[in-house]
Amino acid sequence: MTEILIDSIDDPRLTPYRHLKRMNLTRWSGLFIAEGMRLVERLLESDFEVDSILVSESHRRRLSAETLERIPVYVAPLPVLENIIGFQFHSGMLACGRRRAHIPLVDWLPARDRPALIVGCPQTSDPDNLGTMIRIAAAFGADGLMVGKSSADPFCRRALRISMGNAFFLPIYESTNFLEDLQQMQQESGITAVASVLDHAAIPLATCTRPDRLLLLMGNEDHGLDPALSRMADEKVTIPMAAKIDSLNVGIAAGIMLHHYTQVAIRRN
Repeated sequence: MTEILIDSIDDPRLTPYRHLKRMNLTRWSGLFIAEGMRLVERLLESDFEVDSILVSESHRRRLSAETLERIPVYVAPLPVLENIIGFQFHSGMLACGRRRAHIPLVDWLPARDRPALIVGCPQTSDPDNLGTMIRIAAAFGADGLMVGKSSADPFCRRALRISMGNAFFLPIYESTNFLEDLQQMQQESGITAVASVLDHAAIPLATCTRPDRLLLLMGNEDHGLDPALSRMADEKVTIPMAAKIDSLNVGIAAGIMLHHYTQVAIRRN
């Protein structure tokens, strides 16, 4: 059994959980924290490596014997747990997962001889919006979601919670140079980049067909899509809206567009 009773809040094994609001793990740390029973359950169902679980005494019985055998489980009274993480916590359970190693873009993308539907988030800076995008992309059967370095961390606690754990199952690629990666996708992987824009000259969404290998580029919440990315796009698409409505929440817009593209026939490029 790997159940470990915590008798000191200074135990070094608890470092990833410490003061989460002030010292949240960064996207480059190699680790992430899943917060709450349901999210921990989804993490355990996935193929992510789990380093440890931190649980209150009242929630320890909710873990299976198999989990207790293979993963270190730290058990603490609720006041001690809250002292460690730095805030009041009612869900009773957290887990520390290990991020996957970075792989080449060409290996992450679906094979060139098959259709692909990728959602691109170059600068989705709000964790709530990014978590929503991950959940929506998973709901509409996207093959993956690609984020830029200016986007929120897809594995930060807030994004994971809003995504309802779908980040554990939807392939996510974290790009360090979105422009270069976009160019590579277009030139080497047969990807058609479609930019979501607010432009009356763009193609109305209802008239659009779906490329067989589609990257749907969604803009930043405040200033839309980077003009450099927009210029590189193969198509520019817009959602017509009533007068005096200038934009939609990026998650809502992504949902509308993904619903459209999953209902229309796929065209061969």
